[in-house]
Amino acid sequence: MNLTNKVKLLFFNNNHFYNYSERVNLFKKYIIYEAAIIIIAGYLPISFNILSISPSIPMLVHYAVVALFIYFGYKESRDIFKNPLLLLLALTIIVTWHLPWFFDLATKNMPVWILDIFSISFSSFVVGSNLKAISSSIAIFLFALWMLGESFLCYYWIVDPTLYSRPYSIYYAEQFPLAGTIMFLVMNLVGVCVVIKILITKVFNDDQY
Repeated sequence: MNLTNKVKLLFFNNNHFYNYSERVNLFKKYIIYEAAIIIIAGYLPISFNILSISPSIPMLVHYAVVALFIYFGYKESRDIFKNPLLLLLALTIIVTWHLPWFFDLATKNMPVWILDIFSISFSSFVVGSNLKAISSSIAIFLFALWMLGESFLCYYWIVDPTLYSRPYSIYYAEQFPLAGTIMFLVMNLVGVCVVIKILITKVFNDDQY
């Protein structure tokens, strides 16, 4: 979409003329999303150069990207992405980048790292777009699966990170116990925040009746 069409969308939508407040909100959203993409694109070379410090760094980058684009997808959900098969594909892509061979390859090669981040970004947007279309039970089930998968990965990193460490990877086996512990703590922090958010939302919804 060229700049002219983008500007038109700030004022018209199916012959509807936006008022000043609506135009300001649309403009803010456009700036935020464009800035997020530019920041991520500029941050990729920098983040790649510091990946070797700890295996927790690519995981933290993944956490940030997934959270950001799930939020974008949820707020700006698109009907074209609301499809169970597309959701399954998106989840598969996210999981795949955390398997040993793909994780090792992405942390050793910048082009693969860029592909990693952009494919996870798009997949996370798809996941966010589908959150309003699926039931709360399925959403909770998927969140529980994520917690279970992350717990297993953290345990594996702490106990026996053979497939994630040298000679297959840029990381030494000694780096993984601390990284696994960090990721376990971050995962539980995220889990607690999500549970608190759900409880607060439920309380306020109950107060309306």
